[in-house]
Amino acid sequence: MQEISWEIALSTCLEELVSDRQFLPRTETNLTEAHHLVESMRYSFLAPGKRIRPRLLEASASLFSLPEKAVTWAGVAIEMVHCFTLIHDDMPCLDNDDFRRGRPSNHRKFNEATALLAGDALFSHAFSALSKTQDQCDPSGVVRAISRLAQAVGTRGVIGGQMLEFDLKAFPNLPLLEQVHQMKTSALFEATLLIPLDLAAVKSLAPEKTQSLEKFSRAIGMSFQALDDLEDPPEEAKSEKNLLKYRSRGDVQSSFVALLQSSRLELQEAWGIALDHRLLQISLDLQNRFR
Repeated sequence: MQEISWEIALSTCLEELVSDRQFLPRTETNLTEAHHLVESMRYSFLAPGKRIRPRLLEASASLFSLPEKAVTWAGVAIEMVHCFTLIHDDMPCLDNDDFRRGRPSNHRKFNEATALLAGDALFSHAFSALSKTQDQCDPSGVVRAISRLAQAVGTRGVIGGQMLEFDLKAFPNLPLLEQVHQMKTSALFEATLLIPLDLAAVKSLAPEKTQSLEKFSRAIGMSFQALDDLEDPPEEAKSEKNLLKYRSRGDVQSSFVALLQSSRLELQEAWGIALDHRLLQISLDLQNRFR
C-alpha cells in the first residue's frame, strides 16, 4: 500500500464529515458564530504537525494488510481525538496555555465557548469517522475498535488521567505521575497501534505477536511523554508534572532507551519479515532523541 498523504487525507475527510453547507440551516446565511465553530475545528485539526499517531496506525495496519480507505478513516479518528484533547487541555480551566505549536491556542484565537464546542465536535465526529471503516472491515472488528478508542479517552484513559493530574499538586509523587502519563498520553498511543488489530478481526493470532505489539505501543506512548518532560524549559523541569522532579535526566534517558530497545527487539522477533520498517524507524527516532 502506498503511504498515505495525511495532510490531504485529514482535510478531505474533515470536509466530508463537517462542512458549512451541512452544518448551517439552509434558511440562514449569516450565522457568524456557527461559521466560527467550523473554522475553529479546521484551525486546530489542520494545524501543521507531524501526524505521528496516524503514521503509527498506518504502519501497524500494514501488518494486517488493511484496505487504504479503512486505514485513512481510522487515522482521521485518532487525530480528531488527539486534537480534541489538545484544545481542551489548553483551556484556562485546565493547563491554561496561550499557544499551541507556535500559534495562539484555539480559545485565544476564537473564544472559550467556541473552543470547548469545537473540541466536543471533533470528539464526536471521531467515532463517525471510525465507523466508516465498516464498509471495508468486519463489523465485529469495527465495534472492538470503537470500544478501544472510547476506553482510551474515557475515565481509564485521557480524561481520567487529566483529572488525576490535579492530585499531583497536593500529593506529588513518582508512581502517581507515571499513572497520569500512562492514562493521559500512553493510552491513546496504545489504541493507535492496536486498533488495526481490532479492525483486522484476526481469528487466531499468536499470543507473542499480540503481546509484543502491546508492549511496543506502551513503550512508544510513555517515551513520547518522557521526551516532552525532558524538552520542557528549565522553569518547568521541577514541576510536579515533570519526571525530572523525581528522577535525574540521565536516569530517564537510559531507562527509556532500554525500554525502546527491548520492545523493538521483541516486536521484531515476534513478527519477523512482516514488520513494517516505519514502526521500527519511529522507535529508533525516539530513541535517538533521548541521547
